[in-house]
Amino acid sequence: MTLVDLGWIGLICLAGLVLFLISKKKNSMVAEIAVFLFIISFLNLLGLGKRAATHRWFWYIYLCFFFGYAVYFALSFIKKEWRTYAVYAASLFLLAGFAYAVYVPSEKQWPGVMDKYNWESFTWIQKNIPEDAQIFYWYGDALQQGAVLYNAQHIGYKINPEYIGKAIQERRVARVYAFGLADSYAAYLCDATPFSYGYYIVNPKTRNATCMKGSSVITPSVPYERDICENEYHYFNAQSSNEPLSQYSLIVRQALLEGNMSEEIYRNDLVSIIKLKQTGVDCIGNITLSTA
Repeated sequence: MTLVDLGWIGLICLAGLVLFLISKKKNSMVAEIAVFLFIISFLNLLGLGKRAATHRWFWYIYLCFFFGYAVYFALSFIKKEWRTYAVYAASLFLLAGFAYAVYVPSEKQWPGVMDKYNWESFTWIQKNIPEDAQIFYWYGDALQQGAVLYNAQHIGYKINPEYIGKAIQERRVARVYAFGLADSYAAYLCDATPFSYGYYIVNPKTRNATCMKGSSVITPSVPYERDICENEYHYFNAQSSNEPLSQYSLIVRQALLEGNMSEEIYRNDLVSIIKLKQTGVDCIGNITLSTA
């Protein structure tokens, strides 16, 4: 995040900072803390690395004091008898502006730090795969954070890399691997009924069956073994810093396609999504690592 990303809000904050510095009342601990934290966000230039740069994501919070000061200064020019109404009007205007900024239609959402190929894949999943379907994600650098998988708006499972390593050592394409529910699903609240809530269970089946009623937090899920021929949707990513794991995942993709029981329903330069035509039957072709 750079200063340019602050946009018009940043300009108002800058004006508020200047007005505060030239004002007679400069003794404000809030302002001092805001300036201090703002300066910290640039210390990555001196070698503090990502820990300093992380503060940039909180600029809107750090600088909100100066934003408010600029608005206060502008309202001070209004006649006293109209000032109360002006404050209400300004508050409603700013509230409406911020509320509109929060709402972004899905077709206009931006992937942020995610690469465009995975983002395009997630937006495609949102619109084209049934809402209650589960997606099984094979190894890829961009897929290791559970929060990333939430963008697909489907229940997601991640491959356990240890099972891939074991299959590589045995030089075979296995049918059984361990998949874990995407991080933090088990710790989040969900609607059990219109008037009650629950927590995501370890093994959700559909969106209507993901909640367990009660107020006790479920222990986060752990990877468990699944037959890949029971999984209808498989998500493969061709990019990874760990080439053996990535290459093996692509070999599994090839085996699924050669098994003639699946089809590729989506593909771009980085991502391939495979759908099984029928689950519960032998779905992989006759392929080994030595011939892949």
